[in-house]
Amino acid sequence: MQALASRAATHTTLTDPGRVAHLLQELRRAGQEEAVQALLARDPTNPFGVAYLLQELRDAGQEEAVQALASRAATHTTLTHPGGIAYLLQELRRAGQEEAVQALASRAATHTTLTAPVGVALLLQELREAGQEEAVQALASRAATHTTLTAPDGIALLLWELREAGQEDAAKTVERRALDS
Repeated sequence: MQALASRAATHTTLTDPGRVAHLLQELRRAGQEEAVQALLARDPTNPFGVAYLLQELRDAGQEEAVQALASRAATHTTLTHPGGIAYLLQELRRAGQEEAVQALASRAATHTTLTAPVGVALLLQELREAGQEEAVQALASRAATHTTLTAPDGIALLLWELREAGQEDAAKTVERRALDS
């Protein structure tokens, strides 16, 4: 059992951290703490999965693992899914990882992909709720001029969230762009 647990911890793909969280549960149940630690030392990058993994670790009372993962997630999580980043920020806040929230908020505001207006709106909402005003302003400015505006429901949600965040100029820019396209 120990050899299998060790192999799983060192060779399992980390592209689906939700499955990694499930593997962690099973390794814990089997008493394979060394394999658990080896798996936790690796860097998952999918923000949805990392958020789920943080939740699982928090629920299991693994505070040191939560802190270590939060720190790595803030600096290494991919920024291609703004909705996933919003979910990860929410889990980081729930875990009390304010430094990680601030670091990830700053990265996301300036570098997240802007192809999904719904995801951008969700990220704006989470940044606002986290009190990350500078990040809200930076993302709103980028979103106004660069977000893909092909989905009417996404545009509507983005406009709503820009206004909720007090970013009226950005909302007006999005409106003009949407009308011109």
